[in-house]
Amino acid sequence: RIPFVLSFIGGDVFDPSKGISPHRHGILRVAIRLISKFAVRSTAISSDTKSRVVNIHGVTSPITITPIGLVSREYDAKDRDVLGLPAGLLAVSIGRLIPRKGFETLLEAWKAVPDASLAIIGTGPLKSKLTAMIEEFGLSDRVFLLGSVSNERKHQVLKEADLYVSAAQHEGFGIVFLEAMKAGLPIVAPVVGGQTDFLRNKENALLVDSLSSDDIASAVTALVGDSAMRDEMGKRNLRDVDSYSIKQTTAIFESVLTEAITDYENRN
Repeated sequence: RIPFVLSFIGGDVFDPSKGISPHRHGILRVAIRLISKFAVRSTAISSDTKSRVVNIHGVTSPITITPIGLVSREYDAKDRDVLGLPAGLLAVSIGRLIPRKGFETLLEAWKAVPDASLAIIGTGPLKSKLTAMIEEFGLSDRVFLLGSVSNERKHQVLKEADLYVSAAQHEGFGIVFLEAMKAGLPIVAPVVGGQTDFLRNKENALLVDSLSSDDIASAVTALVGDSAMRDEMGKRNLRDVDSYSIKQTTAIFESVLTEAITDYENRN
């Protein structure tokens, strides 16, 4: 009998890489609809997640978008030699080494990006396969798997990079994009996902219409070849990211909780 707020956060609604994703199974879709009927309030972390809750799972109750917030921390800068990073233009991508993150597609794309290196932060079950692909494609001198690193090291690598790139099949929100924005990086990302709430094509990012390696490579190549565009996008991201600070987004969620309590008290 305690009132509760139901929050939809991504993989609990839609994960195109998993056969067990709730969107593929009728019984799970029914369960989500039933649970939502008992919630005093419902939230979703992005417009994309909200639309999937409504269109796939048939939830009819109002849903408030409550974005994930960025916790801003300052770290001492480290140069590339200390970080073990190569000279020249450098792209970074962050995520678990799992199918949904699209790193296989990213490596395919990098065969057509000869003028930039790529550092991948993260670990997971695809590590051996990605290592083999790097060797097979002859990318060992330009693509580096950095593994799991501390939060400090992650932000230091982002600060030393020139752009951020993602080939993820789907992100419910994508906190890594906010981290890249905070580092002043231009971004290449898919046009579908939670990141489209704050990434705008040709303004602070290049958003690709499909997840083909050719499209990813073309977008990266465009950024690599245009330093003015990189600078302009990076400056815009530094300016815009503060609207997603943890203080701002927490206030939105707190208002939802307050409304839930008021509604429950009024009903009883």
